[in-house]
Amino acid sequence: TQWLTLIIGSTTIKRVHLADCHLSPLQHTPVIALLLKHNHILELLDLYNNQFSAKDIDILLQGFIHNTDSHVHTLLLGDNPFSTEGLAHVVHALLRKQNRIKSLDLSACQLDDESAKYIAKLIEQNKHLTVLNLNSN
Repeated sequence: TQWLTLIIGSTTIKRVHLADCHLSPLQHTPVIALLLKHNHILELLDLYNNQFSAKDIDILLQGFIHNTDSHVHTLLLGDNPFSTEGLAHVVHALLRKQNRIKSLDLSACQLDDESAKYIAKLIEQNKHLTVLNLNSN
């Protein structure tokens, strides 16, 4: 957690890769939410394979929603078991921000047929999205 708090106020770090770090949702989710809320130059956040649930994803993205000057354009959330419920949080956050997410990885997130309506809504309303990874769902 200490190393994450150092990144929050960074004025130089644009890409944070935390894939396969076995992050503890209880301990790290609030810190990552702060990172998304207070870091104004972050462009890429990689949270691949950290076992975040739908509730964790919702908490994380609250920080993103409240950052009025976010530059995040790549969000890698693959291999986290948040399912359709978590996808609903992702889509809500991305559309609420009217963001400029260009690349979104949702591979192996236990998405199902019900998830398709959220994916369709995201594609329809986010005109900046150019990469969408839905592998292994």
